[in-house]
Amino acid sequence: MKKTTAILLLSCAVLLAGSCSEGNRHVDLRFKYAPDMLLKYEQISKGSVRVIKADTLYSEEATNYHASVTQEVTRLLNDTTAEVREIGTWESTRPSEEDSTEMVTEERRVETLLHILPNGKIADFEVVDLPRRYRASYVKSYFEQGMPVFPSGERPIGYSWTQTTKVVLPEESMEASTTYEIKSLVRYAGYDCAVIEYQGNLVIPVDPIPDDSTRRQGLDRVIIKGIMYFGYKDGLIIEQRESWNVDGERRRLEEGEFVNFRVEIAYTQTYRLLSKETKS
Repeated sequence: MKKTTAILLLSCAVLLAGSCSEGNRHVDLRFKYAPDMLLKYEQISKGSVRVIKADTLYSEEATNYHASVTQEVTRLLNDTTAEVREIGTWESTRPSEEDSTEMVTEERRVETLLHILPNGKIADFEVVDLPRRYRASYVKSYFEQGMPVFPSGERPIGYSWTQTTKVVLPEESMEASTTYEIKSLVRYAGYDCAVIEYQGNLVIPVDPIPDDSTRRQGLDRVIIKGIMYFGYKDGLIIEQRESWNVDGERRRLEEGEFVNFRVEIAYTQTYRLLSKETKS
């Protein structure tokens, strides 16, 4: 009798599992930062950069980086907005300034202070430390266009939303938009995750840097595609894989005259949580 009951219960469970569509499951997407929270991520980036001048390939190089990213929640503002100090470090290899035939490896570091709402929106952004020749305005444009702002309330699997940003340029205005979709709920890397796929386009101005004598500037049109594993119970990004295809218009000063050229960038990036702890 006990065995028969067990089989009947098992068969009922199987039938119920089969009749309960995953599409009926809902999830509330919210970041859940807490004071003194310390998150450590790794970011692996691979890609290639092509420079084209007058329809001729001028240069081509591979770019590979392995960065360490630390996020520290320094405080909560108004019990909702988290102040997060993010520090990224990585090694970069370049020709020596003393002898261009020799390559030197140097550590680079970027530090930003972010005010992040529970829905993921960046309410404020400040560059604390940035390597020379890096553009804070480029990072800011990416935050405004490429970071997801989650919808309010519980949403079902299959739900999608589109974020549109107006980009005002000196001669025209353009729109950037990215569409996100909740594809499934899974157990991934020890966390209960919502799998969110997304794709869209970014329009990012490349502003000149004051200490750059070439006054290099332009505009990047980016096709972006990715997948995010968001730990909805913990309120954290567990892993994010993203690809960029960039068509960039550039111009720079050469011998007193501006010269136009193009850059083509193919780029993939994996951003993965390594640890979560409370700072003592």
